[in-house]
Amino acid sequence: MYLITLLSSLVAFVVGVVFVKKIVLQNFIKWGISSKDVHKPYSEQTIPESGGVALLVYEAVFVILLLLFNKISTETLCLFLVSAIAGLIGFIDDLKKLNKVVKPLLTVAAALPIVLLKETPSYLFLPFGVRFHIPIVYTLLVLIAIPVTSNAINMFDVFNGVATGTTLVAVLGLTVLKLINIIIGRDSFSLVSFFQVTFLLIPGLFLIYLYNRYPSKMFVGDTGTLSMGAIIGALSIIYRLEIAGVLFLLLPITNSFVSLSIFGGLFERHELKERPIVVERDGTLKPNESKSAPVTLTRIVLLFGYSKEKEVINFYMTINLILLFFGILSYLLVM
Repeated sequence: MYLITLLSSLVAFVVGVVFVKKIVLQNFIKWGISSKDVHKPYSEQTIPESGGVALLVYEAVFVILLLLFNKISTETLCLFLVSAIAGLIGFIDDLKKLNKVVKPLLTVAAALPIVLLKETPSYLFLPFGVRFHIPIVYTLLVLIAIPVTSNAINMFDVFNGVATGTTLVAVLGLTVLKLINIIIGRDSFSLVSFFQVTFLLIPGLFLIYLYNRYPSKMFVGDTGTLSMGAIIGALSIIYRLEIAGVLFLLLPITNSFVSLSIFGGLFERHELKERPIVVERDGTLKPNESKSAPVTLTRIVLLFGYSKEKEVINFYMTINLILLFFGILSYLLVM
C-alpha cells in the first residue's frame, strides 16, 4: 500500500513537472493567461498566470492512480475534492473576474465534500483538553471556514512565493503534529490514510512553490491560492487541528483583517485607486505616503526599513517558520 502511494506520487510529480514546462511556461502566455510582475518594473518579462492548475494536475493524477488500485482513503478523496472545487472556482476567476461577493460565496461549495463525506467531527477541541460537543454548529463553521481560509491565502498572494511558501509551511506543520499524535497514541487516525494525504498535498505544493518562488517563473493565480487556502482549512478540520491551523495562518489572517478593516468590506485589487506601496524603477519598495493610500500589512512591514522585494519575502517566510516552531511547541504543551 505504501509502495503504491509512493509510486503514484512519483508519477504524478513527473506529470506535473512536464505540465508546467510544456503547457504553463510555453503556452499560457500565447493563450493570454499571463501578466507582468508589478514589483519588477525593470523587467519586460511576461509571467504565466494560473500556474496553480499544476497542483490540480498533480493531485488528479495521484488520485486516479490510487483509484485504479482501489486503494484510496476517504480523507484523501475528500481533500482532493475540496482542492479541486476551490481551484476550479479560482480558474474561472482567473479567466473571467468574478464579483467580489460571488467568489467567496462560491467557495462554500468547496466545503461540501467535508460535510457529505462525513469528515466533520462532533467535537471542537480547545487547549488544555477542553472540548465542546457541537455537531450542527461545527458543520456550519466548516461551511464558513473554507471560504475564510481560501480567501485569506488569496489575499496574501502579495509577492513571489509568499502564498505558496506559507501554504507549504502550514501543511508541513499540520502534518508533523498529526504524525506526533499518531505515534504517541493520542489519535486513532489510520497511518495509511495519513501517508496518502501527505503525498497528495506536499509534493504538489512543493512543485508549484519551485516555479512560484522568487523570482517567479509562473504565478499560481486564484486557481492556486483558493485551492491552497481550502487545503489548509480542510486539513485542519480532518486532522482535528483547528487551533493549530489558525496559528499557522496567522499572517494571512492578519493581512486579511487589516485589509478588510481599512476597506470596510470585500474588495478586488483592481478597485484600488492608489497602491499601498510605491515601486520604483529599480524595484525599490516604499510605503505610499499618500493619505488616500490604503494601509496593508506590507505597507506596515516596509516601515521597518525593508526596501527590496526579496527582503520582504524573507521577512514573511521567517515569521512563518517562527509560527511553525511555536505552533508545534505550544500545541504539544497545552493540548
